[in-house]
Amino acid sequence: MRWTVCLATAMLAGALGVALLGTPPVAAVDREMVELQESVKQIIQGQKDTETTLLQTTAVSKTRMEESMNTVNKMTGNMMPLQKTVQDIQANWGARLDTMSTQIHGISDNLQETRVRMGKLYQQLADLQNALRAIDAKLAHSAPASAGTPALAPQRVPPKR
Repeated sequence: MRWTVCLATAMLAGALGVALLGTPPVAAVDREMVELQESVKQIIQGQKDTETTLLQTTAVSKTRMEESMNTVNKMTGNMMPLQKTVQDIQANWGARLDTMSTQIHGISDNLQETRVRMGKLYQQLADLQNALRAIDAKLAHSAPASAGTPALAPQRVPPKR
C-alpha cells in the first residue's frame, strides 16, 4: 500500500509539474489563435479578390472574343457579295474581250476587202485615164481644124491618188 500511495503521489506530482511547466499561459495561446485567425481571414480575402479579378478578366476576354468573332463574321458576310461581283466582272471582261476580238477581226476583214476594191477602182481610173489620153491623142492627130468648126481642146483628168 505504501507503494501505491507513493506511486499515486509521484504520478500526481508529475502531472502537476507537467501542467505547470509544459503548458503556455492562456493569454499567449489566445493571442496566437487571434493572429492565426486573422492570417487565415487575410488569405481567404486575398483568394476571393484573386477569384473576382480572374472572373472579371475572363468576362472581358470573352466579350472581346465575341466582338472579334462578330466583326470577322460581318467581314466574311461582306466579302461574299464582293467576291461574286469580282467574279462577274472577270466573266464579263472575258466576254467583252472575246466580242472586241471578233469585232476587230471583222473590221480587219472589211478593211482588206475595202483595200482590194480601192485597188480595183484605182486600176479602173488608171485605165479610164489611159483611154482618155488615147482618145485625145487620136483626136489631135486625125482631125485637122476646119474653117467652120472649131477644134475641141482635149480635156485632161488629173489622176487621183
